[in-house]
Amino acid sequence: MWYVDGIANSEIFINKRRVSYGHVYAEVRTRLSERYPSGQPSEISVAAQVVADVAWRRICIRKEAQERGVLSRGEKAALWFAAEPSPRCYLCGYLFTGFARDKFLKEDSGGANRSLVLPALVDFTRPRRTQRDHVIEIDHVEPVALGGTSGLSNLRLACGWCNRVKSARTSIYDVGAATDRVVNVSGIGWVREPQSFWVLRVVATRGICEASIGCSRTVEDSELVVAPRYPAGAMNPTNIAVYCDEHDPWRSARLVGI
Repeated sequence: MWYVDGIANSEIFINKRRVSYGHVYAEVRTRLSERYPSGQPSEISVAAQVVADVAWRRICIRKEAQERGVLSRGEKAALWFAAEPSPRCYLCGYLFTGFARDKFLKEDSGGANRSLVLPALVDFTRPRRTQRDHVIEIDHVEPVALGGTSGLSNLRLACGWCNRVKSARTSIYDVGAATDRVVNVSGIGWVREPQSFWVLRVVATRGICEASIGCSRTVEDSELVVAPRYPAGAMNPTNIAVYCDEHDPWRSARLVGI
């Protein structure tokens, strides 16, 4: 799919109001002609049709999901109440605020109409730097692109950061090895931010604090974070461990300025 997206980014077409197969095919044919200038026109046309067919199927699936993804207030309330008494992001355990609840249910109990004030500090392994990162979104447990439905049984509450990072991915190998951002964290030193999807997937799939002394906290009752098992090692899936706030070895150092 990387090759197809490299030719015709489905995200761009998904967000366009009016798009047809013809638009996709024309874009793909132009890009292939540029990439293979010595190719025969007939061969370019055949290749363009194959690539455009794959891209168009993905675009149609995602557009259909967007159209079905508008839930009624009653359906949103059902998801919220199913997660009580402490509604959290089902992927990382982030405890939703009253502000996020009001925005999600479109209620005003003293804050729904105010602008969200972003925190001054963020966890550099999960850098929630935008307003979207701190609100409630609806996630398809089984991605629509892989056949998941929009029934309530396949929907969960997720923080904006987790939902954006997860997207339709299912494998940690869907992303590269590391990010380009390196931060100098007081008390730790220079650290390269781990890939966001690695952080999300490790926390979501393990879902429990892995402190060596033993801990029973999970994403159902606590927000979980990541830190390296071996401080000198790189922050990749083999060296990422999951911790609750109490056992987090980076507890006093992980928050950095936006």
